Amino acid sequence: MEHTEISKQLSGLYHITLENSLNTLNAFQDYTEKVVNISLEQSPWIPEESRKFILSWVKAYRKGYDDFKVAATEQYKHVDSLLSMGNMAESIVSGGRTKK
Repeated sequence: MEHTEISKQLSGLYHITLENSLNTLNAFQDYTEKVVNISLEQSPWIPEESRKFILSWVKAYRKGYDDFKVAATEQYKHVDSLLSMGNMAESIVSGGRTKK
């Protein structure tokens, strides 16, 4: 098996692992947001300033998660394109021959 093919498979495995981890984090974040919102609704004794702070914290976490997911996805696209260029280079060097 070619080195670039092995690299592509590993990259794919890492990408799937990252996607699954991000999906788990997203589910946890959704649940946490629901719990926080319910808690704030059922707690009239929490001052308005504290409510705003808590909601801004939740919003900041969500934005950070979204930004990280976009950045990670973009980086995996770059890795895939680099590995594709590696496949083309190996093909050119080997003269289009396939190894057995």
